[in-house]
Amino acid sequence: MNPGHRAGRGVVLFLTALALTDCEKGCLASWLSTHGVGGSSPGGSSGTDATGRGLDLTGTDCSDGLARCIEGQVQVSRTAHLPARTGQGNEPRGCPWVVAGHCGVDCAVSGIEVAAASDAIALEQLCRPSESVERAALPTDPRRGEICAASRIDCVDGVVGLCDAPGATVRALGVCVHGCADGISVEPEDILTSDGVAAILCRRDHAERR
Repeated sequence: MNPGHRAGRGVVLFLTALALTDCEKGCLASWLSTHGVGGSSPGGSSGTDATGRGLDLTGTDCSDGLARCIEGQVQVSRTAHLPARTGQGNEPRGCPWVVAGHCGVDCAVSGIEVAAASDAIALEQLCRPSESVERAALPTDPRRGEICAASRIDCVDGVVGLCDAPGATVRALGVCVHGCADGISVEPEDILTSDGVAAILCRRDHAERR
């Protein structure tokens, strides 16, 4: 049998064994390091895969789809993998953010991270609108009386609602003049106040309806 085939079968059998038995975190990395596949050798050099490149089983995975507005500048995240090993003299790097554009006035809310379906939506919704896009809820407005399954803030049928805690009733924060914006959401743990959040979740009057 070809030696490469034997090595490949050994990896498959080992991974299968891991699926059938309890194994402490890090045992896969240790086994691969022992067999010269990734990790660090006793001499301190990194292991390599079949292509000769280092095989990093640790580090941080950065996601795209996040957006934030800081000092009138809308920034969006980009997908990347940051290795745990930074090399001698290198400072650890943060996940990459790129500038999507600048607000004409200022941010609707500064600093919070939201989930946005596109850079264009992030730029549209994270900037403070030139005119009001929300109003106070009136007694004649449809009520959101659902019971909260978890803490959240969202916009449904033009009404921005806040769930303070599981089991509570949705509390209306306001009504969107032009309806809810599509493709953007706010995590409740990322906000310190609800002020301004409705401006992020309410559609702008000139935005395309989706």
